[in-house]
Amino acid sequence: MKDTSIKTNRLPEFIIFGIVSIFSMIYLKSILAPIFISILLAVIVRPIVDFLIKKKVPQTLSVFISIVTIIAVFGTFVYVILLEFGDLADKQTQIMQKFTDYKESMFASIKQTRNGEKLLGMIKGNLNLEGYMSSGLEKLMGTLNTSVDFFISLTLLPIYMFFFLMHPDFFFNAVSKIVDPNDKFEIKEIISACRKSLQSYFVGFFKVILILTILNSIGLLALGIENAIFYSALASLLNIVPYVGVLVGSLLPAFIALITKDSAWYAVGVIGWMSFVQFLEGNIITPKIVGDEIKINSFIVLVFLLLAGKIWGIVGLVVAIPIAAVLKEICKNIPKLQHYAYLIGEFPEKNKKKSKSKSIIEKLKLSIS
Repeated sequence: MKDTSIKTNRLPEFIIFGIVSIFSMIYLKSILAPIFISILLAVIVRPIVDFLIKKKVPQTLSVFISIVTIIAVFGTFVYVILLEFGDLADKQTQIMQKFTDYKESMFASIKQTRNGEKLLGMIKGNLNLEGYMSSGLEKLMGTLNTSVDFFISLTLLPIYMFFFLMHPDFFFNAVSKIVDPNDKFEIKEIISACRKSLQSYFVGFFKVILILTILNSIGLLALGIENAIFYSALASLLNIVPYVGVLVGSLLPAFIALITKDSAWYAVGVIGWMSFVQFLEGNIITPKIVGDEIKINSFIVLVFLLLAGKIWGIVGLVVAIPIAAVLKEICKNIPKLQHYAYLIGEFPEKNKKKSKSKSIIEKLKLSIS
């Protein structure tokens, strides 16, 4: 039987390979980004393919059904988003009038204060709210058009996915030939651990999306926000981008509340409710559902978001956490790199038993030595 394990004393070569990979990701991102996304999507739908094959469905047909399912779900969601934001663009006149009313109400309040006339003159000279809003809507629609062009450029994704799903053994053997054999651990185990970690992440993430959509919908429906379920689902899905997605997901329904309701307090209520839901998500929902398989500390999350975002933009923000998860599994399964897995992993809890902490430290000392 052929030995396909990694030789750990070739770290300088791996470092050089890592540097070359980073430069390749920067200068070839239009080519590599779709390939990497297709790998993640192939990992997501692999259980579906395996299930269909077990039901005696031919492999080619199983792969085809899985890819079509992904395309249908993704296409439907993009179509709904374009419809909603297209409707928002059609309401530009209503939006401008609404913000003009808010501006006049604010000016009236300022005018009643001491030195209000002088302060009001300074504000009017520097504030062009209608211009800002009109420019913002134009930029929003331009961004959507750019996104549509980007999605069109990803038409090769299904083809890439087909190859990865149809010939996984071929790509596994190709990776095995890149590394030299060693009798300490198998690369097959590393790839299996990475795939298991990614699948655990995505399964847990989809469960979190469902729960967040339900919780967000409860609050938005209670406040009477238009298209509450859509904005709840969108805000939940944007949670795939930590920090940034949460902010954008909260501001969108708050903006809708501002332009459709008579009081700005509805927008405050939207932000307050969704902030409460995000508190539950960060402290209870995600830790309980995702579990120990994917836990990464917030410092590493921030670093990977900055690096991936700088290299691949929005796509980088989406794939940053899966990349960190894969890197953690690789380091965890290589004895001389396990201390890096500890660095990437979650912060130790203060209430953990001392015996457990000692065992982890002892394992790290053994792996480093």
